[in-house]
Amino acid sequence: MYNGVRLLDRPSMANVHRLDMACLPLIVEMQHNGMLIDKAHFRALADKLLIAHDRILHQITHLLGAPLNPHSGDQVGQVLFHELQLIPPGGKISLTPTGKLSTDDDTLAALATQHPVVALIQECRELQKIRTTYAIPLPLTAGPDDRVHTLIKTTRAATGRLATGDAKQGLRNLQNIPTRGDWGTEVRNGFVAAPGCVIVSLDLAQIEMVWAAHLSQCPAMMQVFHDNSDIHTMTAINMFRLDPSVYIPLMWKDKRNEPMDVLESKIWKKFKREYRLPAKTLGFAVLFGVTGQGLQRQILAAGGPYWTVAECEEFIAKWFAVYPEVLSWMRLQFQKARRFGMVWDEFGRIRRIPGAQSVLRWLAEAALREAGNMPIQGSAQGTIKMAMGACGPIVAKYKAQGRCLPLMQIHDELLFEVERQMAEEFIADMRNLMEHVVEISVPIRSSGDYAESWGGVK
Repeated sequence: MYNGVRLLDRPSMANVHRLDMACLPLIVEMQHNGMLIDKAHFRALADKLLIAHDRILHQITHLLGAPLNPHSGDQVGQVLFHELQLIPPGGKISLTPTGKLSTDDDTLAALATQHPVVALIQECRELQKIRTTYAIPLPLTAGPDDRVHTLIKTTRAATGRLATGDAKQGLRNLQNIPTRGDWGTEVRNGFVAAPGCVIVSLDLAQIEMVWAAHLSQCPAMMQVFHDNSDIHTMTAINMFRLDPSVYIPLMWKDKRNEPMDVLESKIWKKFKREYRLPAKTLGFAVLFGVTGQGLQRQILAAGGPYWTVAECEEFIAKWFAVYPEVLSWMRLQFQKARRFGMVWDEFGRIRRIPGAQSVLRWLAEAALREAGNMPIQGSAQGTIKMAMGACGPIVAKYKAQGRCLPLMQIHDELLFEVERQMAEEFIADMRNLMEHVVEISVPIRSSGDYAESWGGVK
């Protein structure tokens, strides 16, 4: 493997040192290059967001018969819980640490189906957040070259993930740019390529689930990846005991972007919301040791159906029944954490978890949730770091032919600015490298796309 790094199931600071040092040249380039933004786009977006915000405020006033400030927790709590008498699922109204009625995102998501004003409040808050966090300040942080630069920190996250931004230096966190919805796309549309170039995005598909399959050696999960199937679709089919002859053909049509007739489209849309979305949400959350209550909040926040806490706990049990080897592997990590006070990923990166040895139950349980996820998240991040270290010759090759700038790493995604005529060949070379830089028992797959703006990349 690249730079002398090896996969090994034991702590190894030397191995991790080689891994982290290998990706530093690309990180330095990313910090130097920054990302080009269209300032005019962001100014226009700020205006559009303000207009949309004011329009929704008018709708709220019309719906309630009186004005309401959706950004005031006190006013929203008074209207929702006293005037409209909405009751959160489970019948328990949450309070803030100061004893006030909670109207945070999780609370509103749980109430969204009870009254149309809740969705309007959510949208108003989202518009305000995007406007004040991204649309207005981003152009102000750009340099004379219209490029936004950030600080990429390699030692901040205990799992080995990279982090970006530094508030003291006024450097933006470019890893948390919105991804969901039309407005998230509008923000990303403001990140553009130089004339004659395109933004290239390359990512490692479902890399954490791939590592979960490899580490646990779960036959059912491994088979899904060997078949190049969709893990979340197959999980939903098996958990809910659905007819595979109905949904598997639709899954392949969706993966291949083949047209569906009206009935197929209706069936697939319902399946994705009621079965696949909860299965996908749980697939990632279960690796973090999610509780029934936590899963309930996450499914609602993702736009899925309402499940009681008891149903969510049953849901978690069903997931482990489909992939029992994953549970056995996680329990092994719990044992390591209790015995050694730490766990480690396949590259030898350790995470100290002293709380696992605590006599306080709540502290020990929180620590064990970290222990169950860290080897997966660390191994996934190690894979992208390996690719970052190994791609130097490819980047140099295309630099010799024209423009090829590394821009940013966002968890399992790499962004480049490349001349248009080189984009497809560059993607093919990078995908081949990313899929084979680490050889494990499960195929690692990469996808790539390009567009004139970040928002246009699929």
